[in-house]
Amino acid sequence: MPRGDFTVETATRLCKKNFGEDAYSEYLAEGAQGMVYKCLNNVTGTAVAQKMYKNPYLIDTERARVVDQAMSDTGNGPQVFGFEEDKPALTDDLDCCDFSACDPYVEGCADCTSCPQDAYFSKFEELLYGKSLDKVENWEANQPEVYRVAAKLFAKLHIVTQKDVPRKINNCYQSWPWNTRAMVGALANWPPTTTDFVTQLIEEHPIEEGSVKITNLDEYMAFLYDLAYASISPNIWAHNDLHPGNFYVRDAPEGTPMDERLLFIDYDNSDFGTRNFDFTYYLLNSDFSDEALYNDFLTAYVREYNKIGPRELTYEQLDQELICQFPWAYMNRVYLFATYGGEQFAKLFYLGFKGWAEAYGKGDVSCPWEGRYQEYPKCYPIA
Repeated sequence: MPRGDFTVETATRLCKKNFGEDAYSEYLAEGAQGMVYKCLNNVTGTAVAQKMYKNPYLIDTERARVVDQAMSDTGNGPQVFGFEEDKPALTDDLDCCDFSACDPYVEGCADCTSCPQDAYFSKFEELLYGKSLDKVENWEANQPEVYRVAAKLFAKLHIVTQKDVPRKINNCYQSWPWNTRAMVGALANWPPTTTDFVTQLIEEHPIEEGSVKITNLDEYMAFLYDLAYASISPNIWAHNDLHPGNFYVRDAPEGTPMDERLLFIDYDNSDFGTRNFDFTYYLLNSDFSDEALYNDFLTAYVREYNKIGPRELTYEQLDQELICQFPWAYMNRVYLFATYGGEQFAKLFYLGFKGWAEAYGKGDVSCPWEGRYQEYPKCYPIA
């Protein structure tokens, strides 16, 4: 697929523009979304990370500027030093990137031959020394010394307001996070084999217990949406993609407290959303199946949140938010495993949901439905 300009020559030109004529760029790493260089000026001692995005037309550059700068300013992410962009405006009748032949989960499938090929988008930020948590031996996201610090980072992130990040609150209408009816449209883009597999799962294992009746895909989604609304989880600034790869552990001398080393990174999916999605996504990606670890993590968050948050929060309230969001998280796993060859795991997650739904139908599990947090922003009517 044709790409934007992310060459070392352009990177060096932008590096010099921002950090002096003696500055230059050298290769550091490459990811699916961009090339990362080290921008250096040996005369001034400057060393920063420089990310050159491979296709600026697939990036909401305005959003990236606002969010990354806000995460820097609030101390929730790496320090940002600036951006450089040249993305020529497209005429209204030009369809720059064509996704019509795409499986949305195949990298690079879009045809962008109509896009100007010299466009670029570059970000200069703090050069981090260390590794993401998934690459650190003998450390896991569900270890107390890690998740207790993560709980503090979550609390700090969740008190960010629209004054800090001037973004519209429209998560009630979005397909991500996975907890609105818009998700139904998004799931239609998944391969037909996935939809067929999930449909067959429901038909082979229907749920009819008390108030709950789920015998087809529409009833499955409608029930999940009702639970999400009933969970009474407030809209907060959320990361929305916290797995071990998005925890960064700074290099430091032995004995350095984890509070000084752990950092959330990669805010590409961050936006206003519900707190319970942020947590269930993290908890399932980090294996908090041990109830003692789950309880301790929630307790650590509540303790920190009550020090810095806008309202008093209890363990029971937070636990209730998560209980009614976990079925959505299970659905996430059902679709992912069904798509990528893990049909048995998909079935296990669906059967886990089935047990939960039957308990709900019997009245053994409940969601509050009423009692909205008035001091949190809303987006109504919910789509």
